[in-house]
Amino acid sequence: MGTWIMIVITYILIPALMTGAGWMLWKHSPKNINAIYGYRTRMSSLNQNTWRFSQEYAGRLWVRWGIRMMPVSLLLLMFFAASGETTASTAGSVLCIVQIIIMLSSISVVERTLNKVFDKQGKG
Repeated sequence: MGTWIMIVITYILIPALMTGAGWMLWKHSPKNINAIYGYRTRMSSLNQNTWRFSQEYAGRLWVRWGIRMMPVSLLLLMFFAASGETTASTAGSVLCIVQIIIMLSSISVVERTLNKVFDKQGKG
């Protein structure tokens, strides 16, 4: 039973974290540019306009992507559950890597959008 709990956590952890962290970033983002909390890149930290835009955009993106990954992950869990613990664990590890790649690809999406909306000085 404990193994199956770990397998389920493996399948849904990243989508759940993306959804929760995205919601926090979107709805309760830090108001001022800081080095601790928020979507922090060179472009997002240029000024308050780029900061606010990037927090909201990155948060909404993570919520959308996390919500979409959750049912796909659960469907894959149901599919691989019939194959046994070993196969489900291996598939969960591969799925976790894919989810991390998807999560990290959001950085390039946000940065491209920032570069479309703002110039290099952060004027939009």
